[in-house]
Amino acid sequence: MRWPPVFTLPVLLAAVVCQLAEAQVRLGVQDAVRLALDKNAYLSAGQERIGAAQGLRQQAGLKPNPRLYLQQENARLWQSPGLVYWRDTDTFAYAGYTVESGGKLAKRVEYAAANTARVEADQALLRRHVAARVAAAYWAAAGAVRVVALLNEERQNLLQVVRYTESRVKEGAAAGADLLRIQLESQRVDALLAVAQQDADRSRLELYREIGVGPPPLVEFSDALEALRDVPVPEPAAAVERRPEVVLARRGVAQAEAQVKLQLANAKPDPDYLFGYKRTAGFDSVIAGVQINLPVRNRNQGNIATAEAELRAARETARAVETQVAAELQSALRDYELKRKLVSGDLPSMVQRARDSARIAQFAFREGGVDVLRLLDAERIRIETQLMYTRSLADFQQSAVALEVAAGANP
Repeated sequence: MRWPPVFTLPVLLAAVVCQLAEAQVRLGVQDAVRLALDKNAYLSAGQERIGAAQGLRQQAGLKPNPRLYLQQENARLWQSPGLVYWRDTDTFAYAGYTVESGGKLAKRVEYAAANTARVEADQALLRRHVAARVAAAYWAAAGAVRVVALLNEERQNLLQVVRYTESRVKEGAAAGADLLRIQLESQRVDALLAVAQQDADRSRLELYREIGVGPPPLVEFSDALEALRDVPVPEPAAAVERRPEVVLARRGVAQAEAQVKLQLANAKPDPDYLFGYKRTAGFDSVIAGVQINLPVRNRNQGNIATAEAELRAARETARAVETQVAAELQSALRDYELKRKLVSGDLPSMVQRARDSARIAQFAFREGGVDVLRLLDAERIRIETQLMYTRSLADFQQSAVALEVAAGANP
């Protein structure tokens, strides 16, 4: 069946619109963070490291296996008199078992548990870093897209002015120099737009690189840059306690302490006990014994010294991390307050005044009240003020993410 041409074009347009709608993805900052936490390969690898640490913890709780000895002595197949096997040979069958001294089993389990806790804290820190990087990249990309939209708007405004001036030049009501100035300004905006488009594409790719998935063809950033959200900040001591960096450093100290205890326990010898059966010259008897290593030279002193040095290093690292995160909180709070004051103070009113000035200049230019230089100057001030406001909003949103991270909250 052949459709009439009058029906074919609307159907094709509807199909194209549907395909574009399916290709475009609406993305909020929380959507991006959830997607990253679910799909990021580094987080998946970290989860496997937790499984490996849990396996080591299970292994640490296992006791030594008993040993079975089967031994035959004095058997011969030559010389005389002939061999009477059950009378002339010695047969041994006994079992051996190592008894761990110094609480080695409990200390191994303690060290393995501390290692598991440290790996879990490292995974929590990685999740926080991924979420923070994704949130910051989201606002950078949203700001870059807004810059492209503003420059596109300015480009359309200038194109209208160019067409209007061209008609005026043809009528002899405007000078060709005015048209040239407007065309040059339009070309300047075109160049800025090309650079801004590259920045927007790069920002979008950077966002999805942080998320860990391939980018869709089109993305609509649904969260508004103008939403000036408040970030609750706890007391500095409480914020330090909540930071995953501090938790990780302290669990590193706990692991180092457990390692020192384990190495001190390893310095104590473990007796091997033997018990079994012996048959010699036709007589059955019992065999028993004990074997103990004498700690004369090797008392595990090297491993003990290493563990103690690592414990001191872990404690100093934890102290340095606590100092650093406290300073980061103060710096992030100051940056957030300054940028919030900027975007909520005079800047919005400056944007509105710049818009009003450009609108008046456009009307006056069409009425012949101002020259082209005044119009271009008003347009340039308008777009530069709007771009500054947009970039300041993106910077504010990124500072809010940084403050959330510094305060120990989820971005």
